[in-house]
Amino acid sequence: MLVDVGGFAVPVHAPSAEGPMPLLLDLHGSNSNGEQQAELSGFRALADAHGFAVAHPSAAIGAPLLEQTLPGGNLAWNVPGAPLAVGAEPPAGARDDVAFLADVIAAIGERMRIRPSAVVVTGFSGGGRMACALADARPDLIAGLAPVAGLRAPRGPGSAVPVLAVHGGDDAVNPLAGGDDPRWRESVHDAAASWAARNGAGPAITAEEGRVTRTSWPGAAPVELHVVHGGGHTWPGTAVTLEGLGAVAHDVDASARIWRFFAGLLRD
Repeated sequence: MLVDVGGFAVPVHAPSAEGPMPLLLDLHGSNSNGEQQAELSGFRALADAHGFAVAHPSAAIGAPLLEQTLPGGNLAWNVPGAPLAVGAEPPAGARDDVAFLADVIAAIGERMRIRPSAVVVTGFSGGGRMACALADARPDLIAGLAPVAGLRAPRGPGSAVPVLAVHGGDDAVNPLAGGDDPRWRESVHDAAASWAARNGAGPAITAEEGRVTRTSWPGAAPVELHVVHGGGHTWPGTAVTLEGLGAVAHDVDASARIWRFFAGLLRD
């Protein structure tokens, strides 16, 4: 199903089960689009198995960094306070993507029986940063946040939002330790700790689970960071190959981890 949101067609996949049901927003990375993200994450199959709806909106800023042109365009989100992957600022008049995603949630709610208290958001890389910006600015709309290779700290105080971040230990694009890139200065651990502080969660507990180091800040709005050792700037468990972004950990299923986390939050 396609849902029109201000002239933008947003693909929404839902099982045949009657609602009301949870809604997952799955946001693509920079130089990608919603349909490619649907292939990368595989959430449509999980939606069928577990009875939730999943939307794959696309950004509106052209970002032609890849040599190949993707069907649907090479696009990037207008993340507040962050430049594009090419280093430039978003163009003047760029769509307000926090407002757009709030409109996506409202429009889908008008077409389908969605549980308003069960809207969650994930995303990859730049889409992860966009997911964080949405949860940061509109915690009234978001019951859970789960960025992959794109955790960004909240920009100030606000209502609590539970967080699960999945990040490759060998990510060379968004390094685990942070760096000088204006999109990505803070370390992933510091960003997670910032969400934990905002949520009133903690203190941190660390455990080794195979090739994953799991750091959790327990509480009413918990925060978890899953570092996948040997993983690159990739979506663990995906069957899609993204060249030049490092290794995919095929023995770790990020999508399944994310939905388990969300399902635990959304129990009636």
